[in-house]
Formats: sequence, structure tokens, C-alpha cells
Amino acid sequence: MFKLIEAINENSQIRIQGKDYKVLAKVFYVTESETEKWYAKIQMQDHYVLVISPYDNYMYFGYVGDVMQCDFPSPETLEFKGNLYKKDAEDYQIVKEFVFGNYLTMEGEVKFSDYSCEDKIISLGLLSRTGERADVYADVIEIGDIEVI
Repeated sequence: MFKLIEAINENSQIRIQGKDYKVLAKVFYVTESETEKWYAKIQMQDHYVLVISPYDNYMYFGYVGDVMQCDFPSPETLEFKGNLYKKDAEDYQIVKEFVFGNYLTMEGEVKFSDYSCEDKIISLGLLSRTGERADVYADVIEIGDIEVI
């Protein structure tokens, strides 16, 4: 996964599950509770995002969508499209390294709650800079689902 992250550069095209996306930004983050093991967020066109956590051998791909109708602190479970999601994490995201992209379109520091239901993820985000929400709806994917083209 480290090689994949390194291969993604400004203006790269990424093919994920057979569809092509233009890369707009790449930022490395840590969390308040885990300051050593960073993860990468890759922002792509049309509000898509790829999150790669190489230390956990874990990644997901999704989009920033409509705000989930709940507040922070968030509930222990969420229902979405007939599925019950359970809270896995609640933390604070901190920028470790801004690699490239537009500072104003990337999340920056965010209070977040992550939920899962089988291979689906909902990550609720409250942006520190603006106070706005940035909720991500995603699927867990494998390294074989991605190709830098």
C-alpha cells in the first residue's frame, strides 16, 4: 500500500473497480489518539475520496454525500438504506503533511465518527475550519481494485 500511495501524484488518473478518476489532492493525516501511524486521503473529481491506511492494510473508496441527520457527539448506531451501522471509532483528524492540492478544498482538521456495516463505511465529519459537515459514504476495497494509469 505504501507503493500505491507513493505512485499517486498530482494530476494522476486512478482506475478504481473499472472506472477512471482524476486526482486533485493528497494529504497525510494522523489522529489525536494515534499520532504515529498516518493514513492518506486522496481527493478526486466529483467529490470522490480514497482513504488508504497502510499500517492497517485497509482502504475504502466513496463520496462526500448528503449530511447524515445526526449531531456530534454522534450516536452508537446509524440506520442507512436499510442497514444498521455500528460506530467503530470517534477521534480527531490532524494534518501530518499536505502533499498537493487546494488547501481550501481538503478537509484539514476534522472531528469524526466512523461506522461500519459489513464492507460499507460511513464516516461522519465535522470540519474544524468551517463548522460544516463532510460525511463520506464508502465501500471497503482491496489493492487489486485500484490501478494508477
